[in-house]
Amino acid sequence: MIDPGTLATTIQSQISSTVDEHIRAYVENIIRELSLDAAWIGKIEHQINDTISRKFSQKLNLVDVDSLITQSMDAAIERYYARQPKKQSGVEDTAAQIQLIVDDNGLAVQNDLRTPLLTVDRDANVGGTLSVQNIAVRGTINTDNKAWQRLVTELSDTTLNKLNQEWRAQLVTEVKQQITDSGIDFSQVNVAGSTLIKDGHLNDSITTSNLKSVGVLDQLCVKGIVDILDSLSVRNRRVGINTQHPDMALSVWDEEVSLAFGKHKQQTAYLGTLKPQAMVIGINRQPAIDITDQGRVTINHLTVGRHRVCHEAEIPNYSGTKGDIVFNSNPRGDGVWAWQCLGAFKWTPLRSA
Repeated sequence: MIDPGTLATTIQSQISSTVDEHIRAYVENIIRELSLDAAWIGKIEHQINDTISRKFSQKLNLVDVDSLITQSMDAAIERYYARQPKKQSGVEDTAAQIQLIVDDNGLAVQNDLRTPLLTVDRDANVGGTLSVQNIAVRGTINTDNKAWQRLVTELSDTTLNKLNQEWRAQLVTEVKQQITDSGIDFSQVNVAGSTLIKDGHLNDSITTSNLKSVGVLDQLCVKGIVDILDSLSVRNRRVGINTQHPDMALSVWDEEVSLAFGKHKQQTAYLGTLKPQAMVIGINRQPAIDITDQGRVTINHLTVGRHRVCHEAEIPNYSGTKGDIVFNSNPRGDGVWAWQCLGAFKWTPLRSA
């Protein structure tokens, strides 16, 4: 049994093939007949030419024809001149713009005129600035104009200044050499109408100086403030050693420690510190009197009048002065609080009642 679907497909395929074959044969027959028809061929050629012409115009409108023509002409002219024999020319034009204008009024140069030699048979007027490397005048110069007068003045001033500078420099050199060779005679030097130095005395008009050192002075009188840097200061009737701000008549600083001498109150002098600092008084760099920063006084060895007063833990075993008192620094139950010297090595105990 043949499948109906397969049969339908086969019949449809055969029909399409048959139709295509007949159409192709028909078309070939038509073309063959038309190729023999001159009118039809002419019509086809006209359509082809018209289409090509229209497309060419469209493309041509997109091209800068004027530029192409100009370039072609320039290239042709260059090729023409290239084939011509070389000739010497008196003018070479390389300007991009007009630089030289010739008219009935004369010759006009738009920008700079550069020439190794310029000859002017008659007058030349320059409206701007004339810059000349070298100038040579073979005729006369008009000396009546202001420019000439100014030039003369400038030249005179410049020459005079230069002469003054050279003369001053030469004079200074000669003076320095004279001083080196012969020294200075100060008796011939005047200051404010008087001799600078006379009989070893400096002119009284010399009131200030910047001396770094002086020799031994026989006398020194100073009115006002005296400052010896980092050492001594005298001001307001007070003297400061190692300080420029003395607090009393005499203030002495040694690093952080200060010692002052001056008036405490009426008819009372003061010797001590002005800050909460301890103080010792002694000899041979050994303290004999010790004062704490709270005011407590310790005397290591005390003599009142001719009698010595001191402390011992036991009855003294050394010779003393009759009347000396030695306080007992280690009292016991026997009531002895001191010993008194009866002369030499004799000591008697002092007991409490």
